[in-house]
Parts: sequence; C-alpha cells; structure tokens
Amino acid sequence: MKQTKTLLTIIAVMFCIPAAVSAQELFTVGGIVYSITPGQTVEVQPYYNLLNNPYSGAVSIPQTVEYDGTVYTVTALGEMAFESCTGVTSLTLPATIRNIGSYCFYNCNFTSLQLPDSLRTLGDHAFLYSRVGSLHLPACFEEYSEGSFWGRNLTSITVDDANPHYRSMDGWLYSRDSTTLCIVPDGVWWTINVPPFVRHIGKQAFGFNSNSTSITLPEGLISIGDFAFNICQSVNNIVIPSTVTYIGKCPFSYCPDLTNLSIAEGNTHYVMDGLMIYSSDFDTLVSCHKSGATVTLNPNLKVLGGFENNTWVRNIDIPAGVTDILDNCFNGCAFTSIEMPTHLKSIGSLAFATNRSLRSVRIQQVDTLNVAVFSQTNLDHIRFTVGIPPVVKGLGPLYDVVSLDSIVVPCGSLNAWLSDSYWGQFADLYVEDCNIGFDDPNANIINIYTHGGRIIVDGANDETGRIFDITGRCVRNEALPTGVYIVKVGNRPARKIVVVKQ
Repeated sequence: MKQTKTLLTIIAVMFCIPAAVSAQELFTVGGIVYSITPGQTVEVQPYYNLLNNPYSGAVSIPQTVEYDGTVYTVTALGEMAFESCTGVTSLTLPATIRNIGSYCFYNCNFTSLQLPDSLRTLGDHAFLYSRVGSLHLPACFEEYSEGSFWGRNLTSITVDDANPHYRSMDGWLYSRDSTTLCIVPDGVWWTINVPPFVRHIGKQAFGFNSNSTSITLPEGLISIGDFAFNICQSVNNIVIPSTVTYIGKCPFSYCPDLTNLSIAEGNTHYVMDGLMIYSSDFDTLVSCHKSGATVTLNPNLKVLGGFENNTWVRNIDIPAGVTDILDNCFNGCAFTSIEMPTHLKSIGSLAFATNRSLRSVRIQQVDTLNVAVFSQTNLDHIRFTVGIPPVVKGLGPLYDVVSLDSIVVPCGSLNAWLSDSYWGQFADLYVEDCNIGFDDPNANIINIYTHGGRIIVDGANDETGRIFDITGRCVRNEALPTGVYIVKVGNRPARKIVVVKQ
C-alpha cells in the first residue's frame, strides 16, 4: 500500500477548513487523509488538507493504518471529512468508528450507508444535503447534534432494540420511553399526525422538512423544543394544544406557508396576537412567525425572541422595558438598522447573525454581549451611547464581522475601550462622539471625531476651529501624535478629544 508521509501545520483561513486540524500531524494512506489523535488513534480528514482531488469511487475505510512504523486505529471521521465529495459512489466504514464529525457527509451523493456498531455520536449537520435514504442507529449510539439528520432523501431512522437511549417506530426516532419525539426524517411527506403518547417535541424534531403540509399535535403534549419546526417550508396549519406549558426558542423559524397558527382554547401559558406567540402575561415573545413590514410589540414585553428568519418584517420598535434579547432572535432577518432600548441586560448569541441588510446599530446600554451577535452581517457602524464597555462572552459579538468601519463611543471614554481585553483590539475603528452643540439647544449640532491621526469636525459650516495640545499650544491638524487635545470651534464650548496614532 502506497504511503505518503507529510508533516503539516494548517492555518484555518477558510470556513471549509476545520480549525481543529491546525498543528496536527497529517498523512495519507491509500488515498485517504488522516490526522493523529490521542491514544494511538486517527481520524479521517477532508481531502483538501493534503490532496488536490476529492475522494471518489467506492471508498472503504480500514480499521487500522500504519504510519512511520506505528499502527493506528481509525476511530473517527473528522469535520467535513467527505464534504461535497459528490464522486463517492459508496462508503464502507470500519467497526472501530466511534464518532462522525460535523458536516461530514455534506452534499454527498451516495444513497446508502451502514453505520458501524461502534458508533457513539453524530456531529451537527452530519448528513446535511446528503442523499442517504435510511439510517440504522446501533445499540451503543448515544448522542446526535443539531441538524445531524438533515438530508435530502432521508425517510427512515431505525434503532437497534438494545439501545438504552432511543427507539424507532415507523421510521421516526423517539426517546426510549417514547414520550419524546426526537426526529421526523426530512423526507416524510404530506400530513403528519403526532401519536397521542408523545409528551415532548424535541429540539429541531421536524427541522428541514420541506414536504409535509399539515402537522397535528396531540392534546397531552407538554413541551415544544427549540427550533422544533425549523425550515418546514410547506406546512400551513399547526394548532398548539391546550396542555403545552413550554415552547422553546424560534419554534417556527422560516415556515413561509404557515398562515394558520393558533393556540387551543384552554391554554393558560401562551396567548396569540396575530401570528405572534407571547407568554400569557406578555412578558416574553416566543415567536413572531410572519407579519407586516412594521411590527408593534406589546409594551409589557421584557424578553424578546422568535424572529429568526423572518424576512417579512423590516422595522421594529423594541419596547423600552425589554431587558433581554434571546439567542438567534433576529438571525436571518432583513433589518437595515435597529435601535436598542435604554438598558439591556444581555443580547444573546447569534442574535443578529446573517442579517445581511443590517448596517447600523445603536446600543444605549448593555451589560453583556454574547458570542457572534453580529456574525456574517454587513455591519459597518456601531454606536454606543454609554462609555462603559459591555462584558463579552467567548469569541465576542463581532466574531466573523469583516465590514465594520467605525465604533462610535462617547466623548472621553476612549481609554476605557482601548484598555478592555476584548474591545482594545479594535483601536483603529474608534470614533469619539464629542457633540459640541449639545450645551446650546439653539446651536447647530456638530460632531467631532478622529480618523487617521487627524481631528474631523462635521457641521461647523463657516465657524473657525482651532486645536490645542494639552500644554495649550495651538497645533496643526496633520499627523497628530497620540494624546489629548482641546478643540475650540467658534464661540462654542471647548471639548476634549483623544487621538490614537495608528
């Protein structure tokens, strides 16, 4: 068997290359790329980590491979291992595979796959856009992740009778005790009647089902999980039973044909307002499925969620009493700008992500900004009206934002932002808002900010402006070094501004 030895450090500069592979030893055996993992094991990696051409034909993964004199056991398929390998006609997995990574079979064309008896976990979106028609989960299978079973043709999931976690009935996946409906495969067609013994609809249970037109939920149902009906593009009728006491985040995200949504009489936990679902006290907005271009929310609202993938709404006035914006709240929406209420406790992860039209945000005060709040937006301008930088979580709110041009902060607060461990990395984007005219309500409003080592004065018209350094010496407005300066425009009050030389 031909063996190629390569030691490579990979820098994850593209979305399609998993960051987890960086700084690992990679090698090929039999035309397959592997990475060494702890315990004398290896996992299959995407072809592009070492090879020029995608995997193709009838591929058979061995149980063990030898590299540099050591025999390794193949225990996993890594993230995106067979992503878009449309030329693979069949795939045989060894009895040693325990884990299948995220997006592993994305857009693959082979139509059948036998999962090995050793398999424990499936990564998120493992079968996204694949053409596999049925899957059998072994006795030791333990856990699947978000969107693991989202495929194009999947119509049946079966489970080994000895599995302690799951069972299957009529090709649907349930918890072992049958009380939770975990997954209805994407390829199921027409009308779906959920059995009367089901008490819980699992997270994304119906997600990506584009074929069913009507879903009937039974009385006795207690809870509906996060994104339960996500991207059910054809469903047009759902009645939430009177017995439901919990509805998770964004349950009807992108259901464009869902024009008949209602809550059964007798439900004391939720109320409808048009196609918006609130908690019974109007404290929490659970879902805003579809509405007009402008949405008016209940003034009692405190916790805001449920707009994900709602591209019909273009304008929204957030009530002053809202304190929390939930994860994914406006993910995939179509706002061009939005103004936050006076004081937010938190803005959740991915709250505005993939909102391609969003270019401007004004935040008055927020305590915490979670991960990737504005990820994959075209945001170019953020204005903070309070000089205290908010706490951030994980990779921060601006993760995967590449278009940002300026971060406007209150006059005199720049040092607080620059000294923050997260916000300090954006030093070249800061603009201090030193509004000279606010002391005189009759004066024209002018703005002062810094850019490229110069002080910019907007709106002064013919008024003469002068700049003084901290010693009182008048200086020219060219290539100013880092420091504190005093700006005097006409007869207006003098204002202090900090220049940071890049």
